[in-house]
Formats: sequence, structure tokens, C-alpha cells
Amino acid sequence: MKCLETLILRLRVGFRAHLGLAPRHTRYRCKIGISLKPVVFLFAMFSWLLGDECGGGTLPEDEDTSVPHGASSTRPTGTVPGLGRVSHHSFTLPAQDELPELHLDLSIAPPPANSADHSKKPLILYIMDPDPVLFGSAALFAFSQASYFADSAEENEEVAFKHMWIVGIGHAGREYDLTNDGFDTAKLRALRRRDFPPRDHPAVGPPGRQPNAHAARLADGIAQQVIPYVEANIISPGITPVVGRTLGCRRALLGASYSAVLALQVLLRQPTTVHEFILGSPSVPFDPEIMKELEGTSLDVSAVKNNQAGALILYGDREKLGLRLVGNVHDGIPAAAEDLAAVLRHQGLAVDGAHSIPGEDHSTVKFSLVSRGLMWFARRSMRIEAAQCASSVQSPNAPDAVAANPISEESPEIPTRRGGTRRESII
Repeated sequence: MKCLETLILRLRVGFRAHLGLAPRHTRYRCKIGISLKPVVFLFAMFSWLLGDECGGGTLPEDEDTSVPHGASSTRPTGTVPGLGRVSHHSFTLPAQDELPELHLDLSIAPPPANSADHSKKPLILYIMDPDPVLFGSAALFAFSQASYFADSAEENEEVAFKHMWIVGIGHAGREYDLTNDGFDTAKLRALRRRDFPPRDHPAVGPPGRQPNAHAARLADGIAQQVIPYVEANIISPGITPVVGRTLGCRRALLGASYSAVLALQVLLRQPTTVHEFILGSPSVPFDPEIMKELEGTSLDVSAVKNNQAGALILYGDREKLGLRLVGNVHDGIPAAAEDLAAVLRHQGLAVDGAHSIPGEDHSTVKFSLVSRGLMWFARRSMRIEAAQCASSVQSPNAPDAVAANPISEESPEIPTRRGGTRRESII
């Protein structure tokens, strides 16, 4: 019976090819059908009359008949390769003074199993406000880079993705009705306005521009509670959860718009926790007070320098059009990004930017922020590791290599795959 079903299916395909109905890529397989026109026609009609009784049934016009009828996909519905490795966790920051508990969702994307290199110290990219776009795009990009360059030479920056973890830290999805069908934009906007800006937002906070206790609690909680929990219990079980560099990993914090301003608050309040800051279109014009804090004594400059902190700042070139575009939020983002870069550079950070990304506005620049930001993080981490290795082999009386040769983002030179050096573009 099985053989008969197969024969009928093949003859039916031949009949469709003869009439020009079968997909083009299947026609070359149907020469027997074309050469036996009368037989094909009779068997095709026979199988059509029997229908499902003989495993046949009708074939849609656009169906790929190279796949046997009745075969099923091995990929679960809705699964995207590269995101199947992601695990999801809940985390709650406890109530503090008059503030209620803050429920967070954590998303963890480890290096792909087929290319992971666990012999290296992990690189960990923390992404603020990860949904709906930042975490998914970062997890997919890291998956792609680690897999494409799994066998690449060790001196190439792409190999850093073999030990890079992507961690999303965001509001609990249930707080803004996040599902596969969408989310409540108004609820998400209200949560961002409540928890991200350094001053109370007029739409959700009390009157006046008082320091935002919600944002301060979240910035401290990320550094003192979330990061130690993730690294001790998920990334490296058994490591004592402590804040700082003693975990032996290098950390980056990525934020866009309001979450970039939250990342700056982490820098101000916890300057030794995060090493690299990837900032897309920081919304500092809404809260210009934070610029004065960064310029003044609020920032621990010595801690920044000891931490070898760096920052990448970029914005969309179309943000220069301001509120004439629906995708933009403020007329002053580009100028503020340039000012921020100057302030952070003056305070001792190795700053790359600010860069204007052609063709992008405040909303669309997020994908460039991910690809450029992750490559920048990988590149800087490799350079700093190389400098530290060089420092470790010096004589005790020699000056520290890292201090004597600070990592510069202005004219980096890195090895090429064919030997020699090439001047890397700033982005």
C-alpha cells in the first residue's frame, strides 16, 4: 500500500508539472510524468478521486512537493534558531522605604553550545529595557558571530563571542501585558518614566523635579543584587556573589534612550561594577541635571580610571530632524550626545563617539547599537586582556603596561586575518 501511495504521489506531481502547475524546482524530477502523458493523467485522476483514503488529497498550488506529503517540521512553532538557548527568570527587588517591590524579568542567552569556549573568562553584556527589540537582536547577533567564527584564529575579535553572555534586565512582562501578540505601549511607557529618569517624570511622579527614588533603587539594585545573582547562580554556579571585578569577568551595560540614562546612573552610583557602557541616543536633554553630576564630584574619577571604563555613544543621523519625524523624541539628542562624549572623556573614560549613524532615527538606531556595540565590546575586551597579559610578564619594577599605555579608541590597530595590521574604523 505504501508503494502505491508513493507511486500515485509521484505521478500526480508529474501531471502537475506537465500542466505547468508544479513548483519549478520540482519539474526536473518529473520527466517520467511528461513522457507517459496518458498514464499520468489516469493515475492522477484516480488518486484525486480516492483523496485521503490513499494518502493523497489535493495539493495547494504553491506547495513544495519535494517534501513528502505528511512530513512535519522538526522546529517547534514560533522557535527561532539562536533564541532556543535563552532561559527566563524572575527577580524581585525588595520594597524600600515607601517604594513597593519591583518585579523584573531576566533573560539569559549563553554562548552557543557548539562553539562555546568555557576556558576563557566570560564577557557579560547586560541589556536594560530588553523588550521588545534589544535583547532578541543581541542574542541573535551573538549566536551568529560565535557560530560563523567558531574556528577563527584566536587573535580575531570575533572569537570573543564564544564566551560572551547576553543578559536582559527588564520590567516583568505581565506588568505591561507582554505576549507573542504584542504589548501595552502605554503601560510600558509609564514604567519607563517611573523607573529610568534621574528626576521625577512630570507624567508619573510628584510635582517638581526631585531626585527619582525609583531610578536610584533600580540602579543600585542592578549593581548590588541583580548582577551578583546572575553571575553566581546562572552563569557560574559556585562563585561567591560579590560586586566588582573579583568574579573575573568583564561587564558591559547597554541602554537606549531612557535606559541609556539609567546606565549613566549606574556609572555615577556604582562606578566599579560595570566596565563598558554602550549608549544609544541617551535622553539626557530631558534630564540635563545628570550632565552636571557627571561633570562634578558626583562621579568617582579614580574608580573609573582603575576600572578602565569605556563608553560607546551613538545616535541616528535622522535625529537631527528632531520632532519632525515621528520616530524621534527630542530636538536636542544629537547635540547632547556630543556633549556627553566630551564630559565622559574628560572624566577619564575611553570614549568612542559620539557617532551619527546614517539613515537612522531615534527608534531605528537600536539595531546599529546592537551590532556595533557588541563588536566594540568584543574588541575592547580583547585589547584590555592583551594589555593585562603584557603587564603580567613585566619585571616588578617596570611601570604597569595598562597604565602606561591606556586603551585608545581613537586610532585602534588590530591584527588582520592575513597577518600584519590594519587601521580599524572607529565604529
